[in-house]
Amino acid sequence: MCAVNKSLVLFNYTTRFSQPYSLYSVNFKAVTTSATVTFALLNQGAYWLLDNISLIDVNTSRQVIANGDFETGKLTNWSYCNPNSTNNTSNISQSGPFNPQSGQYFYAGAPYPYPDFLSQTISTIIGNLYKFSFWLEDSASSFNNAFTVTIVS
Repeated sequence: MCAVNKSLVLFNYTTRFSQPYSLYSVNFKAVTTSATVTFALLNQGAYWLLDNISLIDVNTSRQVIANGDFETGKLTNWSYCNPNSTNNTSNISQSGPFNPQSGQYFYAGAPYPYPDFLSQTISTIIGNLYKFSFWLEDSASSFNNAFTVTIVS
């Protein structure tokens, strides 16, 4: 089960068109001592490609996301949830028909007709400013593509 408590939507994107890797970034202030960053992916007939996820504590310059570049080749430090047993689910991929934004590995997601979820719980310092960023590509034009990022505290 994927639980959601109090959440802030950091990013919500829907499209029918392919797009190359693009950098997305947002700042937020921590209001609790821990938070869970969750990516929800839904894509019919194509793949979302996700790479180089970063969450920097601006006050300390400390990276708080672990394995945000997926270079372990596994979902180390990440939790994967597929609550509807969706076909064509997400996984870690290497260069092949698709490529990482940088490095050797990336996260590829194409669940449909229900989303699946990738999340990581991190420690935060109340009142500190955090810079959250990631690279995202939509591999091909298709219908019903949705990508959402929330932070839950």
